[in-house]
Amino acid sequence: MLFSIIIPVYNVENYLQECIDSVVNQIVNYAIDAEIVLLDDGSKDMSGKICDNNYNKYPDIIRVVHKKNEGLLSTRRKGLLLAKGEYIINCDSDDFLSENALYEIKKIIDKSHPDIVIYNMGIFDGHASKPYYQNSFTNREYIKIGKKQILKSYFIDDYPIVTTMAGKAIKATCFNLNKDYSKFYADSFGEDTLQSAEVFENAENIIYLNKVLYYYRSSSGMSAKFKEDYYDNFLQIIENVLDYPYILNNDEISSWFNVKMLNTLARSITQSKNSNSMNYKERKKYLIDLYGKKYVKEILNTLNSNRRFMSFKYWFILLIFKYKCFLLLHKILLL
Repeated sequence: MLFSIIIPVYNVENYLQECIDSVVNQIVNYAIDAEIVLLDDGSKDMSGKICDNNYNKYPDIIRVVHKKNEGLLSTRRKGLLLAKGEYIINCDSDDFLSENALYEIKKIIDKSHPDIVIYNMGIFDGHASKPYYQNSFTNREYIKIGKKQILKSYFIDDYPIVTTMAGKAIKATCFNLNKDYSKFYADSFGEDTLQSAEVFENAENIIYLNKVLYYYRSSSGMSAKFKEDYYDNFLQIIENVLDYPYILNNDEISSWFNVKMLNTLARSITQSKNSNSMNYKERKKYLIDLYGKKYVKEILNTLNSNRRFMSFKYWFILLIFKYKCFLLLHKILLL
């Protein structure tokens, strides 16, 4: 079997069928040797029933697992243990694949025999779609890329071409199924960053396919939430991935780490906008606490030297934060 498409499912009754159809249709139309693994992570809506209905319709293609709610990372790892395909494709259950994604990925596999295929993502707002990113490593149709290019993008780029698990076809042998991520199961973000570092450690032949093959839904109604521990949790993830020899032994990792943490710090500040009820007193306390976090003062001292690697928005917010202009920052975040 060539592909296992792993789809974790949780309370997505409005979008799940479109996601499943986007995969099933091309498996049938292009006669792709593939399976779909639907993992119902304790859904409370009709998502579990939708999974079962699709299994009954396509029992030779679809497998369904119903499990207690454990979160996205734990559910993905369960899917990996069950997968039978040579390559793993991850798809979030409110997103969908382009209509010829599996065919295009199979073509590049037959031609180049890669360990990992990275492809572009698009954004779908419920009405129209557009590329999220493209032409990242080349303007050509595809190119082989090295681990240094991967690492630079992983730490410096503030868009997820390298870090997302949904924008890759990954040889199953690149996963270390004995890896224990249990201490991260409670986190609601960062699982892509963790697992991407894992698979690149074990990959040699990496191909960038310059085509939009996956669509992220920006209008699923899943509201972003303020996470007070965002910085601490993401730092724990980054410190974990630094243990990989191919990362730790790179001679530019210390400067790239600063950029990664500056962007993380900026997101920690901007995501406080998701707390609609936060007044100035509460935000000031949050910002003061954030200022005292590990590495914050050190990375802020590199702000100007790393300006070229950052968006103006993030650089400007961190400049205000660096000089503790908390009232100004509060007003900006209210805009």
